[in-house]
Amino acid sequence: MSVAGAKDLVGRSLAGRKLIVVLYADMAGYSRLIGIDDVGTLKRLRSLRTSVIDPAIDQHGGRTVQTAGDSLLVVFDSIDGAVSCALAMQKGVVAHDSTHAPDRDIRFRIGLNIGDAIADGTDLHGDVVNVAVRLQAECPPGSICVSRAVRDQVRHPPDLPFEELGALNLKNIARPIEAFVLRPAGAGSASGRDQQSGPDDRSEIVFADCAVDLHRRELRRAGRVIHVEPQVYDLLVHLVRNRDRVVGKDELLDTIWNGRVVSDAALSSRINAGRKAIGDDGDTQALIKTIHRRGFRFVGVVRETTNAPAESPLKAPERIIDSRLGAIEASRKPSIAVLPFVNLSKEPDTDYFSYGLTEDVIRLLARHRWLDVLSRHSAIAFRGRDTDPRAIGSELGVRYLVHGNVMKRGERVSITVDLVSAVTGHQLWWDSYDFSLESILDVQQTMAQQIAAVIEPELARLEREAAVRRPPVNLGAWDCYQRGLYHLWGFTSPGLAEGEAMFRRAIELDPGFARAHGALAYVTLQSLVQRDPSERPALLEEALGYGKTAVALDDQDCMNLCVVGRVLCFMHEYEEAVAFLEDAIRVNPSFAQAYFALGFTLIVSGKARDGLTHLDRATQLSPHDPHLASFHTIRAVGHFALGDLDIAERFARIAARIPNANHWPLALLVSLLAIKQRSAETVRAADVLLQRYPGYNVATARSDFFFCGDIDLVERFLEGLRHAGVPETAAPDRAGPVRLAALTEDATAN
Repeated sequence: MSVAGAKDLVGRSLAGRKLIVVLYADMAGYSRLIGIDDVGTLKRLRSLRTSVIDPAIDQHGGRTVQTAGDSLLVVFDSIDGAVSCALAMQKGVVAHDSTHAPDRDIRFRIGLNIGDAIADGTDLHGDVVNVAVRLQAECPPGSICVSRAVRDQVRHPPDLPFEELGALNLKNIARPIEAFVLRPAGAGSASGRDQQSGPDDRSEIVFADCAVDLHRRELRRAGRVIHVEPQVYDLLVHLVRNRDRVVGKDELLDTIWNGRVVSDAALSSRINAGRKAIGDDGDTQALIKTIHRRGFRFVGVVRETTNAPAESPLKAPERIIDSRLGAIEASRKPSIAVLPFVNLSKEPDTDYFSYGLTEDVIRLLARHRWLDVLSRHSAIAFRGRDTDPRAIGSELGVRYLVHGNVMKRGERVSITVDLVSAVTGHQLWWDSYDFSLESILDVQQTMAQQIAAVIEPELARLEREAAVRRPPVNLGAWDCYQRGLYHLWGFTSPGLAEGEAMFRRAIELDPGFARAHGALAYVTLQSLVQRDPSERPALLEEALGYGKTAVALDDQDCMNLCVVGRVLCFMHEYEEAVAFLEDAIRVNPSFAQAYFALGFTLIVSGKARDGLTHLDRATQLSPHDPHLASFHTIRAVGHFALGDLDIAERFARIAARIPNANHWPLALLVSLLAIKQRSAETVRAADVLLQRYPGYNVATARSDFFFCGDIDLVERFLEGLRHAGVPETAAPDRAGPVRLAALTEDATAN
């Protein structure tokens, strides 16, 4: 990265290298807040700059060298000054921006790094800036992410509570960077302010068949003492005391963990433990409801006393549901823990590979926003222990477990990975891999991406099937979303219609459910090929609107970014589409759908060779993807564009054999065979095409490829169909049954 204004950084022109501390700050959720209230958000940002941020920078000796709306780059000569400034900024933002609803809070992510910068005229160059920017991207909102060099050298303020993140593989940074997070006290969500009660004269809180003794810090259920962890006890008390409203995640982190950084999964495990202690669970949610993307709310009837006897059995009062909750149902977001990979090698010095592989798999799975992924620290206690998966699941509060073994033999490494149900203990999936150790760090990163990419769609399939098996009553937003995906992936007209209905229902239940908006955009896009061409412009605009809403609600969800990129591609906005799709890959480098969509876009815009690279990666990452027929079809199109007709034919045949394939691979195969002048095979393939898809014609084919900007590619494809005898506007009747298996036999012969 090059930073303009280097001459002003130190008050004089720089010659050679200079050691500097770089602070890079960026506003979290900027796009979402701008979408909600652009004028108000910009006004609040200006006020924060004037009243909080700029004074903190001046007070601690910083110099602002670059701003870009919601971000800024500042340099310091002192590490202590940079850290003190970052702390002051994060605390000041919370104190100043304190009058808004929790979902409207402005929060910043801050990255800090120290290193050499090289001056070149008035520009400043060096990895020191790049690393600060990438650390910021890994930082939780309201917190500060620093490199080890900063962590080890800071002296003031003393005793800062840094939490280790481990060695991160940051984008465009050649080496892993050891990183730490610092969450300032009071820098969390404003929703937790002023909620702490003073001295309490209430000795007991009673609900259902439970009683909480505030003086003894004791929970009883049906007259029996229930032992719970202190954090679980505090969480229950806080939810009960604030039962008149939804309590946000950040508020719980501030209140229960004193602002310390913990994973979403850790919070989920405490919620699950609290529910279990009071006789509730995540399915019924009779007492503690999950309000998707907002937080949690206690909905039981509560009675507060000062002298209720501790030993008296309690009658369960009638439960009521606050009418303000409406029809919002629980989000059953699946949770998963990755247990430390076991090193089975004889060389103990290869433990670092197992450790790093575990870290990378956790990090990549966590980028799938629909999953709750426990941090490494939560699962480390089970390292090397032979424990029943159900016991681990119960203790950690997760639904799935991933574990694996690593065996190094000479210059090769073998990895075995299992996906296990933490509810039943059954093995759900396993796979093994074998690699050459030419570059162990490259192997580690490649393997982590591969494992995460395969596990995610497998988990998605299990969730879809589980949602369909649940009785269709009182379905929550998450269930409706999963049912919608189940119907969508069949790619039939009834399935698309049912999927659309389910996604709309999910949005009705939870208007802030970003993924449901993204899925609605996707199902609208898929319906284009089955609707009248005259409807396409309106449907594309509709899909784009749903997609932009999804991104505004969550601009760090790879699926939301991907679906907007796909819509823009269909609108021939190829450059903008590529930008969104590259962002999706940046957010989640193991997301096969984004690689497919990027390859698709490049091929139809005339860049087939580049596109095929991404399609190959998509297929490698997700070899059993629901879109696999499309993967191979577009690979065939790409090779067709390059003139590699034999390879194109092979991929067209592979795609045509996949059960949910549509007519495209068959049509492409017919055109290819005609161009290659294989007359007998062409006739047989054309018979199959027209029998399976009566009425298919050249005009239909041209309409199908409305998204393609490579006109020459389309015309060559259509010309092949004409040579095969496919009619221009209406298909003639053809006699005689033709077996589709004949295509397979042809493939075997070639």
